[in-house]
Amino acid sequence: MSKIYVVTEGCYSDYCIRGVFDDEGLALHFVAAFGNHADIEEWELNPHKKEMKKGYSPWFVRMAKDGTVIDTRVEDSPYGFGDGPDDPNFDVDQNLFVHVFARDREHAIKITNERRTVLIATERWPSTNQEATK
Repeated sequence: MSKIYVVTEGCYSDYCIRGVFDDEGLALHFVAAFGNHADIEEWELNPHKKEMKKGYSPWFVRMAKDGTVIDTRVEDSPYGFGDGPDDPNFDVDQNLFVHVFARDREHAIKITNERRTVLIATERWPSTNQEATK
């Protein structure tokens, strides 16, 4: 994946982009040459290009341990889309939630269910208070 380096300055209503570079060294040189009050933000170029070319959309899915689907919706992720079985996310009720790219709702649920089964099989699903008292 290609990266770009965006030189920014200020915050809130004073925030502005001072320059965009495809080389981190050039961005650093720009900051040094034109003032050290700027920041360099690293951004991925053409994020999710492969998924978008397939016509996928970003989905959020929340699922209970028993496979019950609690919530699904098309939603961008502020956390990225790398939350697979190696990096599970659970809410306060120990329900799995994921952000995935999928063709449609059913595909998003299928991907989430596959992650759910791996987490259960590897005993990585957290215990609920209800299970702990049984």
